[in-house]
Amino acid sequence: LRALTSNDINSSRSSSTLRSVKAITSSDDEEWITPSNAAFRILQRLVTGKGVRTAQQMALDERDFNMVLHAYAALSQNQMHSAHRVMALQERTTHAPPLSAVAYSILLKAYGRWQDIKNVEMSILHAQRNSVVPD
Repeated sequence: LRALTSNDINSSRSSSTLRSVKAITSSDDEEWITPSNAAFRILQRLVTGKGVRTAQQMALDERDFNMVLHAYAALSQNQMHSAHRVMALQERTTHAPPLSAVAYSILLKAYGRWQDIKNVEMSILHAQRNSVVPD
């Protein structure tokens, strides 16, 4: 996950073919997989256990979620739906660590960079509903 979410790989604000891999989906459609999307898919597999060679439930670390969240938030404003998918995955997974002030800080920084006041306020309300105390 660290390699796929690094700034060196994700520094481009556009989806470049040099930073993407073309994949064939199950319906034989072509799809571009960016490093951020690959990291999210790995995180999903760690959460669900599908495709992982161990029978034990994986111990998940908050840093794993935050690295993928940060990779999406650092891209462009139209990638924020993917950042919210990461947060939803963490929130809905019973054995994942709870959302923390770090996750919300990543969101607030991204929305602040784009001067998106509406989503800044929504993120703060969401954090308060989850009993996250600002640091």
